[in-house]
Amino acid sequence: MYRLSVDQRFCAAHRIVNYPGNCASMHGHTYSVRAVVASNALDVLGMIIDIRKLKEIIADSVAHFDHKDLNSLPEFQEINPTAENIARILYKQIQIKISKWQNLILESVSVSEGVDNLVTYSE
Repeated sequence: MYRLSVDQRFCAAHRIVNYPGNCASMHGHTYSVRAVVASNALDVLGMIIDIRKLKEIIADSVAHFDHKDLNSLPEFQEINPTAENIARILYKQIQIKISKWQNLILESVSVSEGVDNLVTYSE
């Protein structure tokens, strides 16, 4: 099995509604996102997928959140914009975009709100 990961960053503000502490107040993060794809097969060039194409897919998905108040986005009207929920939403978006590559599997999407914590979502 071959695995390829792509990292991307974005900056955004959020607050955690009903949180019993200072995260209930609006604050910002520089988020890091890592998407990991896998395949048993390589294309005719010897790649899982052109890394430039995968970077473009990840950047396009992440751009929706960049420099936004996450709480104001439609995705977060009924759920908190936690790293866990961001990872799941990005996973779903990226999965749709890579579905045309039949041998490619999206293994996971990880989101970090800084250097000290990381959450990973996979199916």
